[in-house]
Amino acid sequence: MVAKLFSNQDDAILIELYATKTNKELATILNNQYSSKQIKYRAKALKLHKDVDIVFKAHQLKTGAWEDWEKEIIRRHYSKEGLEFVCNLIPNRTKSSVLHKAHRMGYKIPNSIRKKIVGRPLITEETRIKMSLARRGKPFSEEHIKNIRLSAHRGKDHHMWKDGRSRMPYGEEFSVILKSEIKKRDHYQCQLCKKKPSWTKLIIHHIDYNKTNCSKQNLVTLCKACHVHHHLNTNDDEQKKEQELFNNYISGKFIVG
Repeated sequence: MVAKLFSNQDDAILIELYATKTNKELATILNNQYSSKQIKYRAKALKLHKDVDIVFKAHQLKTGAWEDWEKEIIRRHYSKEGLEFVCNLIPNRTKSSVLHKAHRMGYKIPNSIRKKIVGRPLITEETRIKMSLARRGKPFSEEHIKNIRLSAHRGKDHHMWKDGRSRMPYGEEFSVILKSEIKKRDHYQCQLCKKKPSWTKLIIHHIDYNKTNCSKQNLVTLCKACHVHHHLNTNDDEQKKEQELFNNYISGKFIVG
């Protein structure tokens, strides 16, 4: 089977990001068209090199071996203090990896500890039965019935329906290379909260909501949280202020640039 060739756009992304991203992160950015090994060999052909800290990070992710002291912390504290406590003692491990390792070692968090950690009282089985019997035979309130009906609204009947724009296709120009250029122009920073999350958590937003209008004057970088909040925001005044902020930012960019 002939290996898939990298396009000029893919090469441009590699040249820009190879030094600061792991090969797995690059594979995600390139929509998983290539494996990490293919990216490695292509970068070698382009004579690209990674920063030292990225090489060290990739090595850590590759090995993933648990040290004896890490396992000892899980043995001593996981069942007594909980997941959060252990994660603070092993900061280089994610919550999911600590959770899976503890389960493989046969350790679980008792219900009494779990309830204590989240600050809620432990509800016994007897209490649950009493609560169930107390509610049995009582009708739902009008407010609860209304909420049930609202949850059944779909499509055009939903209160946040916006002309079906979420199903509209993007313009052909809305490519990986274009999104990369916009993120670089915006200094890889969300233009609402001004935070700089990882590459994959940055979204390119169409200012006029027209997905086919892919001119750079209509595109701005947002983080996932701000992008969702902007689209779901029911406060018209707040949404207009954000739109005005986007337009002023873009105008300034193109006046200076």
